[in-house]
Amino acid sequence: MISCVAHEVNNPLQALHNSLHLLLNRPLDADKQRRYLVMAQAEVDRLIGLVQRLLDIHRPIPEAMRPTHLHRILKGVVPLIEQQLRDNNVYVMYDMHPGLPMTMGVPSLLKQVYLNLLLNAVEAMPNGGILTIRTYTVDAQSQQQLLSNATHSAHHPGYTLASDRTTWAVVEVRDTGSGIPAEELSKIFEPFYSTRNSSDGRGLGLAICYGIVEKHNGLLTVESTVGHGTNFRTFLPVAK
Repeated sequence: MISCVAHEVNNPLQALHNSLHLLLNRPLDADKQRRYLVMAQAEVDRLIGLVQRLLDIHRPIPEAMRPTHLHRILKGVVPLIEQQLRDNNVYVMYDMHPGLPMTMGVPSLLKQVYLNLLLNAVEAMPNGGILTIRTYTVDAQSQQQLLSNATHSAHHPGYTLASDRTTWAVVEVRDTGSGIPAEELSKIFEPFYSTRNSSDGRGLGLAICYGIVEKHNGLLTVESTVGHGTNFRTFLPVAK
């Protein structure tokens, strides 16, 4: 973790250092001075964004949990990605449990989780595909069976069931993209790890999502097979 943070922070610091060095040691005209100042400001903004994302991973939940309709959150998130769906020629299919029970949660944080998962799914299908959103419930035994039957999956190795009497509300976000290789799948929830070339703190999204779900006493898992797509699941305990 320290190595990853040092690497991510060092890049903008080096760019910032070079810009300031040129401003202080070279006779530059006004246009070049402004250009280097703009570059320096951009790198400072990049550092601020990076630190903010790091804080978000372990930030305490800012709102009191309350009974939350996951369907309501999902239906509010999908319209936010309509442009990306059109641009990537992605079709959305729904398989929603008609009587999905409520969960105890913070709607704004859960919205962040599902928005991130949906955007990841769309980006995994640049040439078009099907994005399936499915909801259902499982008991603790069925949840454990799902985890043990997944041959190409990843979740926190230290996870233990909250209770053998817990019922879980499950949301699946499945894409028909190219899938994630097994050697990358085990690292998918690590901070700064990304299957895409990225900058500006990208690669923190899934780590933040995992932290949010964990704070809700839930579990975020991923299953993927190369050539067949990827399926993210959130397990959240239903409200008593």
